[in-house]
Amino acid sequence: MFEVVFSPDGKRIASAGSDNTIKIHDVHSGKIFATLEGHENYITAVAFTPDGQQLVSVGIDATVKRWDSDKWQEVSTFRIGESVEGVAFSPDGKRLVSCVNSGIHLWD
Repeated sequence: MFEVVFSPDGKRIASAGSDNTIKIHDVHSGKIFATLEGHENYITAVAFTPDGQQLVSVGIDATVKRWDSDKWQEVSTFRIGESVEGVAFSPDGKRLVSCVNSGIHLWD
């Protein structure tokens, strides 16, 4: 499994997958300039906030992690209790939805 998304400004790409890390790539050079570590199992989805200030990652380890996109450091972790398969922000960035086998979780 592999996940990849563009940042809202189109300058960065976040890729994640079975190595339990998120790699941040420069679009123009393709070079990796940050590697985010913290998930205990493979990452199933990543999403940037609409303003590009944060990145959220979810995974089989039943966590939702928020990352600061300036320093590329983990801001917080939420444990859900079951594998998280997907994640998306509302257009205004005020809400986050995560998808699990039993349904969805909506976050403010």
